[in-house]
Amino acid sequence: MYGIIKGSIKVSKYTNLQGKTPQQLKAHLQNNLQARAYELYDTSLVNPQIVDSTLVTITEAHTATDYVYNYSITNIPANRVVYIYIPPMILRNSPVIKLIFGAEWLNMLAILTSEDTLFEGYHIISALK
Repeated sequence: MYGIIKGSIKVSKYTNLQGKTPQQLKAHLQNNLQARAYELYDTSLVNPQIVDSTLVTITEAHTATDYVYNYSITNIPANRVVYIYIPPMILRNSPVIKLIFGAEWLNMLAILTSEDTLFEGYHIISALK
């Protein structure tokens, strides 16, 4: 049984993207967004695995203050704990400046069950590091 995770990725337009364009940002998200599935053992998450054969769709929904990219990931396995991960985007090499991404709520996880195959509201925000 497989399901879908939907959410948004928000980057403030006031963030200095060091010359990168919104299209380059979208391409980074499209090419690097991953779903990682874990098994729950006692109260610990173990055996992380990148979910293979997912299909990521990203649409733009910018606002006056933010670049907003809505995403949908299909083929998420049911009955596994899933964490959405986006590696940092390198904005400048020297000194290294990165745009990092994280769940809107600390430690946000998605769990799809056979009865509920759609998880909405997995929102991601960004920060410079």
